[in-house]
Amino acid sequence: MDTREVSSQPAPGRVAPVSSSRVVILALIVLLAGGREGRAQQADSQVDVGAHYSSLVLGDPGQARSGVGGWFAYRFVRAIALDANVSVFPSENGEGGRVSQALIGASLGWRGERIGVFGKVRPGWVHFSDRFIAPGVVCIAIFPTPEGCLVDATNLAIDVGGVFNFYPTRSTVLRVDVGDTALRRGSYRPSAEWTQHLQVNVGAGWRF
Repeated sequence: MDTREVSSQPAPGRVAPVSSSRVVILALIVLLAGGREGRAQQADSQVDVGAHYSSLVLGDPGQARSGVGGWFAYRFVRAIALDANVSVFPSENGEGGRVSQALIGASLGWRGERIGVFGKVRPGWVHFSDRFIAPGVVCIAIFPTPEGCLVDATNLAIDVGGVFNFYPTRSTVLRVDVGDTALRRGSYRPSAEWTQHLQVNVGAGWRF
């Protein structure tokens, strides 16, 4: 047997130098790629929070109520987020007196480097400080209804619509939120009816 052939083969249980180099190079590539992906994920914000002006059309004929509030969005992935919204309409000069609103649901859509467009579905509640005639109270049929005749009420609500985001910088966001806020009039009674109301929120916030 030619001894030169024997000496050129790797001994059992040892790794050839060429094979070891390939493993090291492959490991370095994986580590670099993983670090780059991790930095990209850190750079892409997961939380948006901000304040907004809100306009809600209520009454018959419809009248726009002005209010203020805030919103919060937590992104599970790039285009799916948990979306929450709180608004307060402090004026008592309108149907239902003071109005407050709390909604939480999900948004789904497309998000780019500068803009994002999403659809939303957010169930929740809308509270009226003066909404219904108090049970057992006899009131004179005059307008406006005397305050002592009315009681507060909380209605189920579902907000369906769209959200447009503009990202001026990596840490800021401008937001326009347009939707149809449906209210279940008549509280939880089987005879209750749903009514639709246009709502528009315009705000600004931060990304984390």
